[in-house]
Amino acid sequence: MANLHLLPPNATPAERAFSEATTRIDRIPVPIARLYNPDDCPVEFLPWLAWALSVDAWESSWSEAQKRAAVRNAIWIHKHKGTRGAVDRAVRALGYRVRIREWWQERPKTERFTFTIDIEVDDRGVSPDLYAMLTRVVLKAKNTRSHLTGFQVTESVQGGCSVGGAFQSGEELTVLPWMTHEVQQSTNLSAACAITEYLSITVQPR
Repeated sequence: MANLHLLPPNATPAERAFSEATTRIDRIPVPIARLYNPDDCPVEFLPWLAWALSVDAWESSWSEAQKRAAVRNAIWIHKHKGTRGAVDRAVRALGYRVRIREWWQERPKTERFTFTIDIEVDDRGVSPDLYAMLTRVVLKAKNTRSHLTGFQVTESVQGGCSVGGAFQSGEELTVLPWMTHEVQQSTNLSAACAITEYLSITVQPR
């Protein structure tokens, strides 16, 4: 095999082994395009992709769908930071429905440059960790002028509803014993006679 390294003649065995190992790196396929795609990236590499794209909030306890959504929306959110749309999209990327109410939309109007977020959560419920995470996400995406006054949380549970119906009909009959009005029977009348005779014999001892 040709000697392709640039080590000096006095290189140590460890240096030569390292050089030999690194010369084979280019033979290892590295699908860069796939690793930078949030939909195709292996789930174990998603934290590193999130770090590369500067995802503001990340939790290892998130589901795979939440992690991919956070990475997928990172670039758009960074481009639009400081806008209402960035706040809305940052929260929706985590799988929650959200509605932003600014101070001028309230009746009566509240303090200037404040806003409240109505958020709908599912059967996962609300925990202190969730509240802290949502606060962190919103503060990272909002503009400096506006101030978050709080969250109004609504919990919804979805399920199926079954409706059934039944129809029953019947007829009532009264059955009486079977009665006949007239019984007719025919027979023959015969006449007969008989004669009986007998003889009485007495047997004496000899």
